[in-house]
Formats: sequence, C-alpha cells, structure tokens
Amino acid sequence: MKNIFKTSAAFLVAALISTTPVASLSQESAATEKVVPPATSTVASPASLKIATIDLNKIIDNHPISLGWDKELDRLKTQRESEVRDLIKEKYGVTEESQLTDQQKSEVQRIIVMENEKFRQDMIPARNEKLKKVEDDVIKFSAEIAKAEGYDYVFDRVAVIFGGDNITDKIIERINKQYKDNK
Repeated sequence: MKNIFKTSAAFLVAALISTTPVASLSQESAATEKVVPPATSTVASPASLKIATIDLNKIIDNHPISLGWDKELDRLKTQRESEVRDLIKEKYGVTEESQLTDQQKSEVQRIIVMENEKFRQDMIPARNEKLKKVEDDVIKFSAEIAKAEGYDYVFDRVAVIFGGDNITDKIIERINKQYKDNK
C-alpha cells in the first residue's frame, strides 16, 4: 500500500490517549468527532508529560491489510490489463502494436488512459475501506499501548522533531498478532 495509503496517511496527526477518549481523526469523521478532556482531568505540567511517537508510514507498510492489498491490487491490475489488450485486439483485429496505424495508436492510447482512470476510480471505495481498517488498528493499539505504559500523547513522528518514545514496533507486533490469531 506504499503509494495508495501514504497519500492518506495524514489521518492521524496526534491522539490524546491517557485520560481522554481516543477519537478517529480520519477525514470522514474529523468533523463529527471531538476529543474532549473529562471534567475531572487535571492539566499536567509539560515536564511531567510522557510522549510516544509512531512511524505511521512504517505501520501502514507493514500492516497485513496493506500487504494483502498490494497483492490484490497487482492481481487486479494484471486482470484489467489483459481485458484492455483483449478489447484492443477485438476492436482492431491485431495482436501487435506495430500493426496499428498512427490514428489507431492514438485511439489505443486514449482507451488505455480512460481505462486506467476508470480502474483508479473503481479502486477508491475498496482502498478507503481498507484504509479505515488500518486506521482503526493504529488508533486501537496506540491507545492500548499508551494506556498500559502511561503515555499522555501519541504523535506521528513527522510531527515531533525531538523526544518521545517510539512505540511503532510494539504496534506492528500487536497488529500482526491480531491478524495471525484471527486466521
């Protein structure tokens, strides 16, 4: 999911973990969900805050859903390319590009561009569904680890220049365990 998910990886900039409910910060839900500190919480001094960081891109790249999606997407691309080749063969009655006239080559290029765009559009709902599952796992396991280890905040590492404990590998480990146990 290297290219597909990274463009949407901004869904998790920071999540308040320890005493505050964790809300999904995806583009779809950001407008409706809010992170609201409980009335009984006290404001911690900056020196007493415990901060964790995660490498969101690494988690996405190593998530079983992402790895499976890469394979599925490759399979679907190969299938679609075969269908387009068959369409061109049927329409023009040729098997080699060299048998096409310049005008036919231009039409074939237009068909390929249109089919590629259609394929991309067809994949958006599936990508969004899978991204939502990855996002849910990141939030769930970030919150679990943060609560268990006493972190006040979890930030994506791109938002932190210095400091914070990296809990990325712990999250990946828990995600992999969950998906291994569910098989």
